[in-house]
Amino acid sequence: MNKPNWFFIFITFAIIAISTSFLIAITPSQANNSTGDVLISSVLKAKYNLAKQGGPKIKVLIVPGHDPKDGGAEYKQVKERTLNVALADELKNYLINQGVFDVMVARDEKNYNPILQNYFETNKETIQKFVLESPQRYTEMIYDSDFETREGVIHPTATPDVALKLYGINKYVSENNIDLVIHVHFNNYPRRNNRQPGKYKGFTIYVPDRQFDNGPVSQEIAGAILDELNIFWPKSNLPKESEGIIHDQKLIAIGSANTLKQPSVLIEYGYIYESQFKEKKIRDLILKEMAYKTYCGLINFFEDKTVKKNFESTLLSPLATTTLHLNDKNTNVLYLESALLKLGFYPPSSRYSSTTADTAPLKDLNLYRCPLDGVFGKCTTLSLKEFQKSNNLKADGVAGLKTIEKINSLLGF
Repeated sequence: MNKPNWFFIFITFAIIAISTSFLIAITPSQANNSTGDVLISSVLKAKYNLAKQGGPKIKVLIVPGHDPKDGGAEYKQVKERTLNVALADELKNYLINQGVFDVMVARDEKNYNPILQNYFETNKETIQKFVLESPQRYTEMIYDSDFETREGVIHPTATPDVALKLYGINKYVSENNIDLVIHVHFNNYPRRNNRQPGKYKGFTIYVPDRQFDNGPVSQEIAGAILDELNIFWPKSNLPKESEGIIHDQKLIAIGSANTLKQPSVLIEYGYIYESQFKEKKIRDLILKEMAYKTYCGLINFFEDKTVKKNFESTLLSPLATTTLHLNDKNTNVLYLESALLKLGFYPPSSRYSSTTADTAPLKDLNLYRCPLDGVFGKCTTLSLKEFQKSNNLKADGVAGLKTIEKINSLLGF
C-alpha cells in the first residue's frame, strides 16, 4: 500500500471544509442551481480522492427493497426481495474491494441490519414525528412560488410499517453522515394474467426531483450508472420510464418532500419475469454482472470517467470448446452472447428495427428482442452467422471449435 500523501490530504480537507461551509450558507433553492450542483458533486469527489490517499472512507448504504419476509414483485418461484439481497451483497463486495468505501447493507434475507433495527426501535417516536412533519414540509415547498409540482410514475403505496422504516433510513442517513444511498429493486406491473410474462422490459433509475437538495448530484450518479447498465440491458420500455432516469417527488426512498440531503438512487434492474431471471445459474451470473456494472458506474462518477468502448465485464471469459447450437440453454451460451455483443455482433443486425413507429433508441429496441439470457435461439443463431460471415467461417449458426477459437482469439484469450 502506498503511504498517504499528507500534503494532499490537508489540501483536500481544506477544500471539503470550505465547500461544505459555503453549502451550509446557501438556501435550498440556491443549492439546486448549477453552481450548487457542481459544489455538491465536487465535495463528494474530493472525499473520494481523500479516501484513496488514506483518509476517511466514503460511506455507502445499500438498501435491498422491501422487508425480509414480505413484499415485492413475484413471478412463479422468483421473489424480488431475494434478488434484491443477492445483488446488494455482490455490489457491496465490489465496493469494499475498491478500498475506499465503507459499506452497510440494510438487510439480509431474514433480518434488518442490527444497527438499523436498533435505530428503528430506539428512535421510533422521533421517526414518527419525522414522518408527520414530511407532508408539512412538502406543502411549504409547494407554496414556494418557484417550486413546480410534477406527477410521476404511480407506484404501490408502502405499508405504514415499511414507510416508517424508509423514513427511518433517511433520518439515519442524515444523522450518521452517510455519503450515498443505493436502493435495489426489480420491477413488475399489474396485468390480467400475472402468471405470464408482461410486455414491458428493461431497467430504470429513479432519482429525487431536480428541485430537491439531493436532486442534481443524484442525477449525475444515476447517469454514470445508466451508461454502464445500458451496455448489456435496455432502458425500460414502459412509456413513462423510457428516458432511463426518472425524477420523482414522492418516493420516500430517495427523499420525498426533501427529507434527504445525501444523494440517493433507486435502481429497478429489470422486470422480474424477463427471461434472464428464469434459470438460477443464469440469474446468478446476471445479478453479479448488474452489480459489477453499477460499481463501474459509481467509479466512473467519482473519477470523472466516461464509458469506454472496450468495456470490461464479468461475463467475458474464454469460451469453452464445447459445441453450442440452437435450443441450448446454459451459462456457456450466456458467455457466447456476451462475447458476440463485445465484438459488435449481438444483437444481430438482421433484427434491427426499421419501423418509424418505434421511438426508443435502436440499441434498446434490439435488446428488448434479443436479451442476454443464455438461450440459444434465433437471435444467437443470426448473430453467430453474421460473425462467421465476417470472419470467413462456415456461416451455419453453430458455435463449433473453429468459431469458438476465433472468438477467443479476437477477445485476447
